[in-house]
Amino acid sequence: MQNGHMANALHKILRFGYARLWHRWPVMIVPLMRRFRHFNKYWPQPFTPRSFNEKTLWRMLFDRRAIYAQVAGKFEARDFVRRRLGTDENLIPLIALIRHPSEVQHLKLPGTFILKINDGSQLRRIWRKGAAVDRDEMERLVADWLTHQQAKWQREWVYTQVTHAVIAEHFIGSDAGVPPDDLKFNCYDGRVHAIAHVRRGGPAPLVNHYDRDWNCLPIKASTGPMADPAPRPAELDEAIRIAEAVSAGFDFLRVDLFVVAGRIWFGELTTLHSAGILLLDPPEWDFTFGKPWVLPKGVGPISALLGGQPDLRVD
Repeated sequence: MQNGHMANALHKILRFGYARLWHRWPVMIVPLMRRFRHFNKYWPQPFTPRSFNEKTLWRMLFDRRAIYAQVAGKFEARDFVRRRLGTDENLIPLIALIRHPSEVQHLKLPGTFILKINDGSQLRRIWRKGAAVDRDEMERLVADWLTHQQAKWQREWVYTQVTHAVIAEHFIGSDAGVPPDDLKFNCYDGRVHAIAHVRRGGPAPLVNHYDRDWNCLPIKASTGPMADPAPRPAELDEAIRIAEAVSAGFDFLRVDLFVVAGRIWFGELTTLHSAGILLLDPPEWDFTFGKPWVLPKGVGPISALLGGQPDLRVD
């Protein structure tokens, strides 16, 4: 009986400690390395990273710069983009930032709209034009999403720095609820090096990768099968200008944009692309995408524990 009490007490102490220390790299490093090995099929070198996924892991473990509070959340990124571009004409109209599920009962909703988790990925739902809106069901959905803690689940510290909420936006896709094509710009120190073009509307997204001149790259991604190369978008030069203006100063930042009827809309910013498990075929592209990523000085394992990491100028 006494041993049972001691085991229970020890379990509580460990849970208490983990709840406060899970984001420290000495606690994170072993499970993240194991996950990395499971998906990428090679052991990472987190202290001397070479590949794109290794450098993403390095950022997850050691990069604690305050700038991420301005870009990691979808809501916070809107203001960052507004300041960087000096305009809000590329921002999708916002309906609300929902911090409590009951708030959905009082929202003024358009014919088509989308809900998305602010501090995470994957959790989103579209209401197409003419679809019934069950506010009680929506409230239950939001309540469920707000129990989701991607920061701890994926060990992505950046999400602890932004608002835990759900955002409601106007939907810019078709009335049938099909999202627009997505252009994801991989930007290194403010320069676009590669673009992932995600086409939606079928049973699964189709993904092609291009260089900045829209030459199709021979890459198959785990996020979806390849399609026939698409024509070069007429708005590509302007989209590249926007992506580079937004990402200036970041050693790496992914800028997601949509092009709808000739207009460019901002989607989101991504600091931890695929959480270090971006699976590319052939796998050599993992290292090719890692080459232009120059890690920042003054950031690393010691400064992650002691503080004092240099931050970016955002003005």
